[in-house]
Amino acid sequence: MARRLTSPGRVRGFTLFELLVAVLVAAVLIAIIYAIYISASKTFRVQNMAMEMQAQARFGLEHLRRDFGNAGFLATPNSAIDQAICEQPITALKAITATRSPGSLIPNPAVNKNFKPLEFRLFGDYAGGGRVLFTKSVIGNTITLDPDFKLATSPTFVSQADFEDMFKADGSRYARLVDKDQYSIIRPISASSFDTGTITLSAPGIPTKDPGDVCGVSGFGEGLEVNSTHFIRYRLVRDTRANAPPNKTDLIREQLRNDGITPVQSSQLVIAEYVVDLGGYDFAFDTDATGLAPVLTFTPTNDLGAIVNDGGVGLLGATSTTSQDLRFVTLKITVRTASEDPELTHRQRTSLSGPIHTFDVEQGLEGASRTMTMTSKVMMTTLAVRNVKSIL
Repeated sequence: MARRLTSPGRVRGFTLFELLVAVLVAAVLIAIIYAIYISASKTFRVQNMAMEMQAQARFGLEHLRRDFGNAGFLATPNSAIDQAICEQPITALKAITATRSPGSLIPNPAVNKNFKPLEFRLFGDYAGGGRVLFTKSVIGNTITLDPDFKLATSPTFVSQADFEDMFKADGSRYARLVDKDQYSIIRPISASSFDTGTITLSAPGIPTKDPGDVCGVSGFGEGLEVNSTHFIRYRLVRDTRANAPPNKTDLIREQLRNDGITPVQSSQLVIAEYVVDLGGYDFAFDTDATGLAPVLTFTPTNDLGAIVNDGGVGLLGATSTTSQDLRFVTLKITVRTASEDPELTHRQRTSLSGPIHTFDVEQGLEGASRTMTMTSKVMMTTLAVRNVKSIL
């Protein structure tokens, strides 16, 4: 039998079956690579969102921790019962009070249930940074400061910009004058001047100390301590700017006027964006009425109504007589992602103290925003040291 020889240089090609197998294998490999890419991209996106939420929550908590720690510092825990206060101010001065945010703040309340963020109002030295100046004289209701506060080498040095912020006469600052027996007068500032080193308090004149009086100004009022105090507030607000995303709420810090209610214009600072809840738990109060043997009582986590209810009544409410007994609290802040994940199913919150799994930003769209909750314990050091009690 004759043999058929292959022509020199002729190469045998792929069969159709081999091509089909190669295409199938390539398609499978491409599908696997694409699936890995999609999974990695989603993981990367979720991690980026988590990092952004973490940054917002951490920044907000740091500000809250610092300002809560200063509540009552160089001020008073509660002017109504503080026996070191010479006279009662027109507005009750409390180191900390709380209220509930309005229900209209939270979008889509039908699906975003059990959201009633807290608002915290704090009073203390929030402009002076702990700086205390000394008087040269006190005449009528005008305080003249020792001129050393203008010297850069002086321990009490205050720059003009800091002085004008501490003692600004715009209806948002109190001056605290402390005599040599540590009794204090806290009054609104009606005028101040860096050039003359004077601070004028609201009328009437500052009381003088007569024989038998426990507080007041004696002699020319030289060498008394003076510092600045005022109200600030933390709350959630809707971002109403023209280019703001829909239903965006932010945590802000703002200064209040001396009435403790009216915000100071242009004083709002955005502390954290996309915040959906501000609250706390483990509110610990010293319930010992004698002030001698601390007895810490914890408010249950699921009983936030005892802290403050919708009417503003509670242990930290506006009419509270026990807010000065707060010793520590764990603050809680919840933030959400800027956009919704269409693959995420919204899970409603079951109670005011329950976990927040997701948040529905725009009802009707598929998916929900991811959320992150962070907490931080704060010690109310000044309130503990002062330990002011209504019954002694």
